[in-house]
Amino acid sequence: MRDLGARFRKGAAWVYIQGWAVTAISFAGGVAMARLLDPVDFGVFAAVTAFTSVLAHQLQLGVPEALLRTPEDDGLVLDSAFWTMQGLALACFAVAWLAAPLLAQAYDDPRFVTLMRLLAAVFLVQPAAYAAMAHMRRAMRHDRAARVAVVSSLMGVASGVAAAAMGAGAFAFAVGGATSGVAMSIMAVWRSRWRPRIRFDRDKARAVLGYGLKIHVGNTLSVAADKVDTMLVGSGAGTVTLGFYNRAVATARMPVRELLGRLYAVILPAFGRLEGAGERSRRAYRKVTTVVGASVLLALSWLWLSAEPFITLLYGEKWVPAVPAIRILVIAAAIGTFRGLLGMYASAVGLAGRRAWLEGVGLVVTALAVLVGLRGGLEGVAWGIVFRNAVMLVLMLELARRHTAVGPLDVWAGAWPGIVASGAAAAVGSAFPDGVAVPGWQGDLMALGRNAAVTVVAGLAALAAIRAVARTHEGVQALFELTRLGASRMRRLVRSAA
Repeated sequence: MRDLGARFRKGAAWVYIQGWAVTAISFAGGVAMARLLDPVDFGVFAAVTAFTSVLAHQLQLGVPEALLRTPEDDGLVLDSAFWTMQGLALACFAVAWLAAPLLAQAYDDPRFVTLMRLLAAVFLVQPAAYAAMAHMRRAMRHDRAARVAVVSSLMGVASGVAAAAMGAGAFAFAVGGATSGVAMSIMAVWRSRWRPRIRFDRDKARAVLGYGLKIHVGNTLSVAADKVDTMLVGSGAGTVTLGFYNRAVATARMPVRELLGRLYAVILPAFGRLEGAGERSRRAYRKVTTVVGASVLLALSWLWLSAEPFITLLYGEKWVPAVPAIRILVIAAAIGTFRGLLGMYASAVGLAGRRAWLEGVGLVVTALAVLVGLRGGLEGVAWGIVFRNAVMLVLMLELARRHTAVGPLDVWAGAWPGIVASGAAAAVGSAFPDGVAVPGWQGDLMALGRNAAVTVVAGLAALAAIRAVARTHEGVQALFELTRLGASRMRRLVRSAA
């Protein structure tokens, strides 16, 4: 148990390092791309990726996740999984090539067909990266996987920005995606020390697919439910409006993606090792929910307070129409955080198959909510996503209550400290707005810094009060212990640098 905890903490640290590094790179690239390109370019890219994202999941079939549960010295299962995914990649590329002209009829941009075919070509190099990254992560070598992800992301962003500066328009996204995909495949194979061999074991492939398909159905429906809003907004309101909506969604989800999504490869195997552990499993879930949930919700509070200066400073005045939708979608992201944590737990303890019908419901609920919300413009669609996330959280809670050791009280026990702390931060920031109006980027930067200080001080003060009152709350104690360890390591780094 101690060894598992130590490996989890080390893995989590490297995943966070990767996440923050990739975030910094993406920020820089996003600023440049948003200033070089127009909302319509982002709109057509979002329209295309709404479909290619769903197809990209079909070439995985849940195999990378299934490989995390296999012995790290089983090379035959890795090769069998790789060739399975390679065959699927060829099929998905063919589907994208043939379907592009048909799908383009729903949009008003002639670049749709070419852009979709270029992005689909990246499918052909991804199986090697998936297999090699899974090999490193099942051996808990998250340090190597993190380095590969960071370098490939840097290469992709740099090439995409260069293409945009040269006037490539929306095709700059294809240049960046292709560069990143090829670089990741080459480096992942090299760093993992795994080399694809021409061998295939049907039984091992069937075993991997047996588990992978349970996850795959749910994940595919989840991606489809996540992208159906993009499809409907783009076809119903045009690619310009879709560009603003895509910016709002990407911005609001950023804290969830970086603080929670990056931990998926760490949380899944850790929870999986506790399957059937009963009380230990519940305690682990509550601790993870408190630590991750509080971190994500405090970041969302800062974003809610800082939406307008954040957008203006980074992307420019032309993106300001996305601000109201961002503030609404922050609420959706907060709800989605706890839904995501519960979903990870459900998948890890063998409920991946049962999750599939939930995601099917989510697809229908999302489509209906967006269609109704379109009557109210961007803000109406954003409130529809809030409704969708609330419905899905309730359904996920019911699934967990029926089939796992975790119930609604466990979810609430893990969630409420973060809710209280983030609410306090948002309330303090709203009650004492910045009274000094400084024009230009200096004012935006000052507003971001002020809101960050308010969020940290008010949030930590609230958590400290909770710790003093709820002394037996293991999640809060774990949060402060991690904070103490992080501060200690930072001090050592500063001393060594000096």
